Amino acid sequence: MEYRVCMPRGRIDTGGALGVEPNSIPDEQARVLAEAFSASPVPAAIVDGDELIVRANRAFALLHGRDHPSELAGQPLPEPAAPISRVPLVVAGRIYTLVSLDGAGTSDAARAGGSGLVDRDQLMQETERTLADGRSCALLVLHVDRFSTIVDTLGPAEADRLLETLLARVALATRAQDALCRLGGDEVAVLLRHRSTAADALATAQWIVRLAGEPVELDGRSVVTSLSVGVAVANPGASVGSLLREADVALSEAKSRGRNRAVVFDPALRAVLEERSRLEYELRLALSGGRLELYYQPEVDLVTGEVLGVEALARWPHPSRGLLSAGAFVELAEQTGMAAELGRWVLDEAAGALAAWREAHPGLVMYLNVSAMQLGQPELVAEVRRTLDQAGVPPHQICLEITETAVMTDVDRSMRVLAALHELGVDLAIDDFGTGFSSLAHLKRFPVQLLKIDRSFVDDLDDDDGRAIVASVLGLASSLGLEVIAEGVETGEQRRILVDLGCSRAQGHLFSVALDRESCGRWLAARRRTPDGGGRDHPS
Repeated sequence: MEYRVCMPRGRIDTGGALGVEPNSIPDEQARVLAEAFSASPVPAAIVDGDELIVRANRAFALLHGRDHPSELAGQPLPEPAAPISRVPLVVAGRIYTLVSLDGAGTSDAARAGGSGLVDRDQLMQETERTLADGRSCALLVLHVDRFSTIVDTLGPAEADRLLETLLARVALATRAQDALCRLGGDEVAVLLRHRSTAADALATAQWIVRLAGEPVELDGRSVVTSLSVGVAVANPGASVGSLLREADVALSEAKSRGRNRAVVFDPALRAVLEERSRLEYELRLALSGGRLELYYQPEVDLVTGEVLGVEALARWPHPSRGLLSAGAFVELAEQTGMAAELGRWVLDEAAGALAAWREAHPGLVMYLNVSAMQLGQPELVAEVRRTLDQAGVPPHQICLEITETAVMTDVDRSMRVLAALHELGVDLAIDDFGTGFSSLAHLKRFPVQLLKIDRSFVDDLDDDDGRAIVASVLGLASSLGLEVIAEGVETGEQRRILVDLGCSRAQGHLFSVALDRESCGRWLAARRRTPDGGGRDHPS
């Protein structure tokens, strides 16, 4: 992509575009100029005669590690991260300069709109030549987060268009001497020449992450994605192979920290990666060998004490680490392609347990967590239908819990899948409500029946603000005709406050910890005889 700033010679008046008193340009034209400047993907700023920034656009702010252009107002012009062009301006008799990324100085990939990338052999040769010359350099390895889900959702052609757009944004952060290479379907390498420190390389990587996080419009459809980046900086004795390995290690660490971030390689990370690889191997053995277990935490009516349902929670009895909760290995399963198999196992086990308990507890509901990766799988609805048919469990006794983040990853896709599940007769709940993306604008469109208030809000019930938040969620749910379940209830006082606020359903240690299948069966039998719900009823 090549950009040019075309302006006539002589006096130029941009009026309100600079935030100063307009002179001759009509207000509407000034507004359009201002919006175009702000929205331009080319990093640009306007400086005064002292080289102090008067105004910058968002791309320029992101380039220099700022979240908003206003943070740069009045600051000296930073050292440019790429070749720049300078165009003089005269506004209301004062002289300014428009500083922008010079299209002639950007990489070939940027000028070609994401094409013209070097191939893998060329990248290796360029890196070897740079190292042989003793010049400083850094290697970045970029991975599109959850790209397989994107392909399933958008289709291969649209996913490739998305990748091309992301590559063009990556190119905006590079200089003419840098090189870009598409290593694989969703992985890109960037050779940064003349980057002397890890801080320099990290700053570029962080800008790339920020640019990639901006929405992409594909045929009128807004798609939001992210990148994880691993950074390796060349030290004396470095080779192409060692740089690639170190960047891959840093990339794995970036993914393990939640993705959408850049991490610089540190020798200590190698030990972390080796430990994670060992854990992955052990998890595969545990999953294939039937060594995982499902635990169940009951949900009760806060007023009557009646047992309403149980939430299925995956546990891993690790031979040396003890009983691991889902938080210790579900993310690893998603990163390594085991999430689908794990999800099928959970569904089968939970349906079997519910079938065994139905005779004594005919109205019991089983709650199951569904990850973003599962929600993106086209076979999810068919798998749920097959499992329920085989277990002889009616759909209305299954409630699938989806986090706000999973739902908002792709709203259109989520709408279709949730609608199909709802048509099947399965109930749906938004889990950890209030902790993910703001989905209020979409919530009324989704066919959900329940909201689960995250335990962090329940913990704050002794505070006025905490109670106000829970009250607002309850009011919102009531207006939308939704039920609410509070998670993490541990004290009688929390129970009392929730009842006073109008919340009648909850789960937490006040009623029972998560129990294995046999223990939960005994707990349910005892609770059926004495459903008062007044305190801790779980086995010691």
